Amino acid sequence: MTFVNRKTGAEVHWSFIDQETGEHVNPADLEIKEGPGADELVRWRLSYGENRHKVQVDDAAGSERTDGLGSGSYS
Repeated sequence: MTFVNRKTGAEVHWSFIDQETGEHVNPADLEIKEGPGADELVRWRLSYGENRHKVQVDDAAGSERTDGLGSGSYS
């Protein structure tokens, strides 16, 4: 899928702007938080995603996991 401007046909790109500074935000720097209408399912999804992100960050940093699921070095 490609998003284009209906008037010009030119491709458009998503952009995240910090509302306080006006600067562009790298998607890797985004964090999703629950809003005022969040229910238990939304809270669960966000907590699941947060825990998954922590595992990915730990794995990328090369830390050894204690739950047997990591990619540490084994002899």
